[in-house]
Amino acid sequence: MPEYIYRATNHLDEKVDGTISAEAALDARTQLELQGFTVQSLREMKTSKWNVSLSLHVSIREITFFTKNFSVMMGAGLTVVDSLIIAEAQSAGKLQRIIHSVLQQVEAGQSLADAFEKHKRNFPGTYIDVIRNGEISGTLSDSMEKLAERLESDLSLRRKIKAAMIYPVIVIVGVVALTIVLSTYVLPRLTRLFSSLDIALPASTRVLLWIADFFTNYWLLVLIALAGIVILLRALITIPAIRVVWHGVILRLPIVGNISRNFNLARFTLTLGALLKSGVPIAESFNSVIHSATNKVYRKQLQHALSHIERGGSLGSFLEQHKRLFPPTVTRMVAVGERTGQLDNILLYLGKYYEVEVDSATKQLSTTLEPILLIFIGAAVLFVGLSIITPIYQFTASVGSF
Repeated sequence: MPEYIYRATNHLDEKVDGTISAEAALDARTQLELQGFTVQSLREMKTSKWNVSLSLHVSIREITFFTKNFSVMMGAGLTVVDSLIIAEAQSAGKLQRIIHSVLQQVEAGQSLADAFEKHKRNFPGTYIDVIRNGEISGTLSDSMEKLAERLESDLSLRRKIKAAMIYPVIVIVGVVALTIVLSTYVLPRLTRLFSSLDIALPASTRVLLWIADFFTNYWLLVLIALAGIVILLRALITIPAIRVVWHGVILRLPIVGNISRNFNLARFTLTLGALLKSGVPIAESFNSVIHSATNKVYRKQLQHALSHIERGGSLGSFLEQHKRLFPPTVTRMVAVGERTGQLDNILLYLGKYYEVEVDSATKQLSTTLEPILLIFIGAAVLFVGLSIITPIYQFTASVGSF
């Protein structure tokens, strides 16, 4: 017989938590009401050990969807427990298991922030700090709504960057596929043709034939080498020291570096501004911002900024010393915000400004890369065309001279 977990109040208006066995939820509710309880929440206890999902990671999209729904339910007047029960039913995979665990801990008397903190690998420190501050100040519904807006904005930025990279990736894949087809099927036939011609082949043709011969004989080694390089690079990037260097290289790239810099500035200013706006102390806010920073160069400098603030320095003075990462617009406006006591509003304004900059840059990315890729493809087509036509023209000319 199924068991149901309930939360109810008795005739003394005291909260009572417990479990009850019944054939259905309606039967369980009826039994409790006959015992004089007023049922606040009721859900079936899941006991199956075989409810296994292949989902091993909670995506930002799932967290954003959950947070938005949770804030709407809280705004509609539902309790935290009821909101979690509904959210659990709407979720799937690992997120559902996390919400189920959070629900059990909240029902056991823990705070929502402490329950989520046990799953901080999937929920960043910023997320937990905003929830904790909302619980302390009694504005959990508003805090969750602001958190949902912040996550939606972050998700939108990520989607725009990915969308901007689709066109270049498709073109590069197409060029690689064309190269493989030429090297496997077309060029080997041309090799036999040109070998039969009694003429001196031009340098471009000899290079093309060498490439064709190399890919024909060593294509498997080429694939293994490429796979090995990708695996090695991914392994090296996981090393903290090398990851810092790699992130520094990204920031120095001509086009991508500007997008990465603006993205990190948008995330830094919006996150810090939202936390300060919610009443979180600046030291705690900075800890959350540090944990949420994806670029290791920015994370390292934000750690130094926190130490500088804890020693009594101002944020503006520190940022001014690192103009490569924090442009004058940021440093001057932060300094103004600190002097006027409007730092949270200034940071939120800067965050929205840099969000617009990222949006504009990602839209221009395809436009900027398109002529570069076309020139590259045109040069490759010209090289192959000349390498094939030139020896044929020479042979025709030599035959006509007799």
